[in-house]
Amino acid sequence: MVYAFSVAIFLTTIVNASNSQPLILQVVNPVTGQNLAWGRENITLESEYVAVQNLNLTYSPQTAIQVTFKVVESYINNYKFGSSNYNSTAKEFGIYTKPLTPGVTYTILSTFTATTTETTWSSDISPYTSSGNFYYVQFNDTPSTPFYFTYSSTDSLIGTLKASYANVTATISQIPIEVQDLGINSGVVVNVTIQPVLKNLPSIEVPNINFSVHLNYTEVGSDYIVNASYYQAPNTNTYQFINYIVDTVTSVPSNVSQTEGITVSFVVNKIGYIALVDLGLWSNTTTVYVKGINPTPSSNTVSFRPVVIPPSMNVVYSMFGQGNEVLANVTDNYMVANITIYAPDDILDWYLSSPNGGQAYASLNEPSSTGSWDLVNNAGLYMTLYVNGNAVKSINVPLELYYTNSGYVPYVFKAYVSFLLSPTNNIEVAPNAVSSASGSSSMVYVFINPADLKNAMIVATFNDSDYAVQYYFGPIGKASVSDNLAINATAPVIQLPSVASLSQSYIPGTLTDYDYGYHYVVENVTTVMPKYPVLISPQGNSEIIIGQTASPTEASVTLYYPNTPPNYNPSNEVQVATLTSVTIKFQNGTTYKIYLASTNISRLFTSYTWYQLGNVPLQLWQYGFEISLPGLEQILGITPQQATYVLNNSVLSINYYDTITGQTITKNIKLVSLPVELQLIPPNQGKIPIQTIGTPIADLQPGVNLIYNVTATTGFAVEVELSDPTYGQTASGTILSVPLTSITIIGWTGAKAELLYNVNSTLALTETAPGSGLFVGYIMFNISPLGAPINETTLYVDGVKVGTLSQYIEAAETMTLTVTIAGLTSTPLVASVPITGEVYTNVFENVTPLVYNPVTNQLSFYMKATIPYNYSGYAAIQIVNASGVTVFVYETFFQPLPNETMNELIAFDLSLAHLAPGTYKVYVSAFTIPVVYPSTAVAASAKPIEVDFVMTQLTIT
Repeated sequence: MVYAFSVAIFLTTIVNASNSQPLILQVVNPVTGQNLAWGRENITLESEYVAVQNLNLTYSPQTAIQVTFKVVESYINNYKFGSSNYNSTAKEFGIYTKPLTPGVTYTILSTFTATTTETTWSSDISPYTSSGNFYYVQFNDTPSTPFYFTYSSTDSLIGTLKASYANVTATISQIPIEVQDLGINSGVVVNVTIQPVLKNLPSIEVPNINFSVHLNYTEVGSDYIVNASYYQAPNTNTYQFINYIVDTVTSVPSNVSQTEGITVSFVVNKIGYIALVDLGLWSNTTTVYVKGINPTPSSNTVSFRPVVIPPSMNVVYSMFGQGNEVLANVTDNYMVANITIYAPDDILDWYLSSPNGGQAYASLNEPSSTGSWDLVNNAGLYMTLYVNGNAVKSINVPLELYYTNSGYVPYVFKAYVSFLLSPTNNIEVAPNAVSSASGSSSMVYVFINPADLKNAMIVATFNDSDYAVQYYFGPIGKASVSDNLAINATAPVIQLPSVASLSQSYIPGTLTDYDYGYHYVVENVTTVMPKYPVLISPQGNSEIIIGQTASPTEASVTLYYPNTPPNYNPSNEVQVATLTSVTIKFQNGTTYKIYLASTNISRLFTSYTWYQLGNVPLQLWQYGFEISLPGLEQILGITPQQATYVLNNSVLSINYYDTITGQTITKNIKLVSLPVELQLIPPNQGKIPIQTIGTPIADLQPGVNLIYNVTATTGFAVEVELSDPTYGQTASGTILSVPLTSITIIGWTGAKAELLYNVNSTLALTETAPGSGLFVGYIMFNISPLGAPINETTLYVDGVKVGTLSQYIEAAETMTLTVTIAGLTSTPLVASVPITGEVYTNVFENVTPLVYNPVTNQLSFYMKATIPYNYSGYAAIQIVNASGVTVFVYETFFQPLPNETMNELIAFDLSLAHLAPGTYKVYVSAFTIPVVYPSTAVAASAKPIEVDFVMTQLTIT
């Protein structure tokens, strides 16, 4: 049924077609869909219904090219015109020739073309696009069939004619031939064999081109004639006539010349692709015309263009993942290099590069081999390991086709490099984890000694095997592409707390170094079809092992691989660093170096082995360890309680020398008791009422008062709090005490001396509860007037007279209290607090309105005292009539309690008999007076001010 269906279509085509020839529609690149061919790529032909048996290819460049031709052989036959005695008459007539010298080369600028016929075969490649019913045939655009080359050049004839002889120069294809003294009615035959000098075609493969030039000088009647006949014998001894040039003059001496173009052809049977390239016929400026034959050429022609593209390389450093591609979301400085090579023109050994051992692209990417591909030396990918600029080893790396879920990606090749630390430097191709038929792998292992890592470099060089790429891009250095896999050696990072408490048993730390990251990758082959390589990592974490060295103060740091790739050093272990020293510097400046013998290592660290913190690929390069404070105490021979004082404020230093970078990493840990804090807490946020306003009763005037600054008698306490949990824990069942070392008071501005107090204190701070570590004490202050309160003031601290001020203390002036405790830390604990004097002008606040009780005939109100210190005062009530005359006065004393504030009821009887009906103003004033104050004294600083408080009008009817 299928056969019948095909016949039916074919018959329909014959009926509807305008002729019996198949219609060629276009040339299609099955990969890109364009009509471009990269390198030696096979492409397909799209025809209508009927298969095309053969193809006629014509290669036509857009520009001329200069080709060098070498003279292989040159010889001359002399003969008399019309005579057969060629050899003897030359001397008889005295003909002199200047023959061509074999080996001499001439450059010919010509436009070359080439034609060939190629047999096609059915293609099983799906077309890039399809519309309608098309028949596809595949053909190789650089076939191994003979190429027929032609080039366009010129012939010329230059003659100097005299009566009995002529001097003649004939040029064929820009190759000059000179003959002198050519007699009348005589001729000479010059035979020359030349050969194109193509860059990589050996002479035995290049055809010789034979030319024969016949020069004659004759006299016919009154005409003097010189002529040249040109012949070519490209393949046989039979010469083919290609041109004839003749010049005639009627008198001599005379000069003649003539030039005409010629077309010369030759055939290259072998290495046709190289000849195409060398003659400029396979380039980015060439068009190839395709005409079908079935069995005669069809009426239409299509074309395609060859494209020559240099290779490129891209290197990405990243982590590996389960799957074909390397994960990009996890950064790795250098441990895996993912190399991608884009080489459209390259032809590889597909058997070796195909993962399953077959020829993955055999039908598409294996054109007929036309010539020796050994002409391109060192084709493919080479990697060389350099250490300190010296080459250690160079290897050829098999490449593999890049594969995605959609299939193989043409012309994109992959290789991978995995770097591992090793005692010795080496580079080698790693075997596949699962052997392929080819037994090859595109994974490279680079083994580098840690000391050489920062000076090591991998040079990856890909040399394109395509001759056209080498020919066009080689001279400008683009036929090969290189990349330096610079190994980014990184300094390790040791993370430890800068301060550690002596109350803890262990100090946790981490060592991070990207150079130590344990992983290596191997190539595996999928078990499902199509087979392609993937990168996998065998499971297993690395470890850091601390070991003893010959030096008593140093320890070795070794990276251990419990699981290693093939061909890795059997020891699985390599030293990457040295723990050069561990020291303790006590708070008095004394330094103690710990000997890192095996016993001390096990005491200082909780384990010889620092384990990797996580499995690959999540937490590579991080190793955890712990420093044991009980072990440190054992090394120093002290008890835990002694350590509280001996090690307090000491510095533990660890020096780690990294072999890879040559850097020494130093980490310092300050060992302290739990945080010790000293704090001073004054009353009222440090503001002390040292002045107030007072007026003697005798000075009271209605509506106007005299106000005096009065120094109050003030007593207050400053609380001292010390927090030292570590000290408290040393005797958790006992209440401890800590003495103050000294108390310093810097006095008020305007005092007799700025430094008022500086003594060694006998005050002891007492722990609030056993083991609490909170110690509390109080410093008592008292500021009291002497004699006249406006003249002098005395300061007492804990009952001790400190000093006398020459005048009363002004408001906003500050004294500073400083407390010092030594012996608990490496530096004394110091705390300071400012105490600022304030003046209180409003002795009372929150005065309530007057309340009149007609039953008791009593007025009352409430006032709140604002200064809770040792002073007395009074409140005065004045009732003034409309004329401004005081008609009633009431005075009452009050005595606020120390350190308290209070609301006080002011109530008094009002005798209405003294008040006539009318409207009155009621004034309320509140003042302070000293405890002892001479009522007759009038201070110079007295000043009249308005009353403090004016009440609402009182109306009596």
